[in-house]
Amino acid sequence: MVGWMVSIGLAWALAPEVERAEAQFAAGDAAGCTATLEAYLVTHPDDPEALWRLGRSLYDGAEIMAQKASDAQRLPIYLRVQEVSRKAQALDPASGQGYLWEGVGLGRIATAKGILSQL
Repeated sequence: MVGWMVSIGLAWALAPEVERAEAQFAAGDAAGCTATLEAYLVTHPDDPEALWRLGRSLYDGAEIMAQKASDAQRLPIYLRVQEVSRKAQALDPASGQGYLWEGVGLGRIATAKGILSQL
């Protein structure tokens, strides 16, 4: 029983790179967080924890750009948010984070394209 509980505990542990990215995000460094996660996902493309965090970080970076960049310039980023969030959902359907960040990305896609055109 103990071995089973230990293996469950390890399943919830984040990779050190993902922990570093989380610390960068908490410090307000969306660009650093995104770069860390992008590099990690090159060798670990099926880590749902890294994927949803990448979606969140991409979204945050696009929001920071909002005062300098047009909707059309940010649209590809929001589409990527949606893409990585869907992949996180497919890998871990029980986690709500993939669904959350897909929805946030979809909302921004709608506003970037024009809400009425997305109905």
